[in-house]
Amino acid sequence: FMGKNHQNDGPNGVSSGFNNGAFAFFLGFMIILLLWFVSGFTIVQPAERAVILRFGNYDKTLMPGLHWVPRIIDSINKVNVQQIYAYTFPPNEDTHMLTRDENIVSVAVTVQYRIDNPKNFLFSTVDPVESVKQATASAIRQIIGLFNLDNILTTGREQI
Repeated sequence: FMGKNHQNDGPNGVSSGFNNGAFAFFLGFMIILLLWFVSGFTIVQPAERAVILRFGNYDKTLMPGLHWVPRIIDSINKVNVQQIYAYTFPPNEDTHMLTRDENIVSVAVTVQYRIDNPKNFLFSTVDPVESVKQATASAIRQIIGLFNLDNILTTGREQI
């Protein structure tokens, strides 16, 4: 009996090493679970809406406030719905358009927009900002093609 250590033995001389290992595992698991739970709290600012994806599919849109979103299961995409985004057409290049009376004009327009539906903004098109740019270019060309040069430069300018 000379090298045997009896300090870790439980009742009836049975070693309690398994119990210590199970307790350490349980404690570690509980700490990880607590950290996961706390990390799920998110704040949606008053100007934002949060689009929640559950396993990659749209689940819901959250309004401003404190919310709990389970990490790993759900992901969050926040969109500012009160910010006014601006786009200037043409951005850098000189774009020429043809009028109804077949004159060439160059038009610069600034488009301002807000995001009304965060779900559609994020998931209905591949690149929503590029879609706005293309729609602006198409609309400007169509409108310019409806007017004569004189109207564009004088009385019709405000209407355009």
